Amino acid sequence: MPTAALAVALVRTSVRRAPRNPVVQALSLAARIEPDAELRADWFHHDPIRELGGLTAEGALATGQGAALVRVLRAIDAGRRG
Repeated sequence: MPTAALAVALVRTSVRRAPRNPVVQALSLAARIEPDAELRADWFHHDPIRELGGLTAEGALATGQGAALVRVLRAIDAGRRG
């Protein structure tokens, strides 16, 4: 199964079990912001996030900064980041 499809399946399964998990929250918010799985996967792995010191979403999650990533994604979702 491709990585993006696996991530979507994981989010759909995990949201019911652990809605407060920052990884699940981040992936769910990212899917809401960017519905195209390929574009979202490219963003997740490659685009630096200035609010996180240039880390990618993947890097933020890998270094335990999932809560900070969720805050950034919530701001984007609410239109508070331009």
